[in-house]
This record gives sequence, structure tokens and C-alpha cells, in this order.
Amino acid sequence: MAPGAPVTTTWDSSHRDALPIPPAMAEITRTTIRRPARHARPVRFGAALAVAGLALAACGGASQTDETVRDESGAIVEEGEVGAFKVQVGDCISGVEEGLVETANGVTCDGMHQYEVYYSHLLPAGDYPGDVAINEAAQSECLEAFEPFVGLSYDQSVYGFTALTPVQDSWERIDDREILCLIGNYDGTDKSGSARGSAV
Repeated sequence: MAPGAPVTTTWDSSHRDALPIPPAMAEITRTTIRRPARHARPVRFGAALAVAGLALAACGGASQTDETVRDESGAIVEEGEVGAFKVQVGDCISGVEEGLVETANGVTCDGMHQYEVYYSHLLPAGDYPGDVAINEAAQSECLEAFEPFVGLSYDQSVYGFTALTPVQDSWERIDDREILCLIGNYDGTDKSGSARGSAV
């Protein structure tokens, strides 16, 4: 993305079916989810990295695992498998594909990684608001938090963002209302170091 390149946002109000969903993701989302899942849905932001699907699944089993070693501040100091509901702000993760995922690989932010979790937003309690509303909230909240975190506006940065969001199953069964915003290289390659205050 060239610095200063214009960014446009186009929304189709006819539900997520109008958004590009890779075949693998569509296959997964058609299956019966036996346990609540978290799901990052495709949210296209200009030509940017999609607010894509890390459907980190479940309220039990692997999704509650954290095999990383963390210091007193909670930062990962030794890599390991981290479950969907153990991922937290400040974590750096790899091995994530779009769709429903139970676990990711938690790594140190100094090493190479796919995403860094930079912001958390809790949606209001109530009935599940629907896929489109959650997509719009993810786009809005993650974009708003982007410049304060990076120190540079989104349209000037080398970074893009994606979001981890609830699905209806996790919302209704375990009150999962958290949006996690993840930052990664705009071109999809792995990065090293934190993007915090990098101004790039």
C-alpha cells in the first residue's frame, strides 16, 4: 500500500453472503459447531487486509488451553499453543487461518509472527446483533484504535488489521461479546517486533 493511498469502505447491507468468503471458510461455517466458537468474519476495508476469520472455537477443551510461558505482566516469553479464549491483548500469534479455529500458536513478539493483538472491545449485552452489525463494529472499533496504537494513520501505514469476533453460538452459550483487533503486515507476510508506536 503506497503511503497516502486513499482507503474506501464499501458495505453491502444484504448480509455476509455478499462478502467474499473463501471456500474453506464457507465449508466450516456450514457445519454444526458442537462448541461455541469465535469467528473473525471477512470485512473488506478498501484493498486492505480483511477483518478476516479467526474463528477461535469453543468453551472447553483446546480452546481453553494455554501452553505458553508468560511473565508477570502476562507477556508470552516461551511459545506454545494458546486456545481461542486464552488469547489476550498484547499476545502475538501465528498459524491462524480464516475460518473457525480452536487454537493458535502463541509466540514472543520479538520473533516472527502473523498477528499482534492490539485492542479489545466488549459489545453491549443483549440479543445477538447479527453478522453485519458485528462486522461493522469490528471495522469501526479496530480502525479507531489503529492510529493511537501504531502512531500513524491507517491509510499511511504498512500494517493492516483483522478482528476476532463472536459467532451466535458463542454469544448465546457463553456470553462471548468480545472483539479482539489484530494487526499484521498489510501484504500478509509475517512481522517481527511490536507495531506499538512504530509509526510505520
